[in-house]
Amino acid sequence: VEGTSYGVGQQERSQAGVDSALIMLGDQPLITAQVIDALISARRTSGRRIVAALYGGKRGNPTLFAASLFGELMEVTGDEGGRRVLERHREEVESVELGDAAASFDVDTWEAYQEVVEMWERKKEE
Repeated sequence: VEGTSYGVGQQERSQAGVDSALIMLGDQPLITAQVIDALISARRTSGRRIVAALYGGKRGNPTLFAASLFGELMEVTGDEGGRRVLERHREEVESVELGDAAASFDVDTWEAYQEVVEMWERKKEE
């Protein structure tokens, strides 16, 4: 939801029903709807302002942030993503173990891209 008037963006988001935003990386094509649904469900049941994905106990992406944190997220600079906001609000983080580390696989190289294509082909055959 894009605000039309500076200073009332929070109110406009609230009126539009936006209560959270999911930050996910474009180079992780194996993130599924089930992963996103698990994060949304955890946010609803836990009431925590941040829901972070875990893969084998290790934090990964995507991460769901409550609208009340949008201001802090807008202040993020460089390549830090939401990491600083997570660190500031550690007690408000709900972590969701998603198990399959393949979902967090980054496609940063041609070789990684080829590996993902092979994974998709294998899944189609199942």
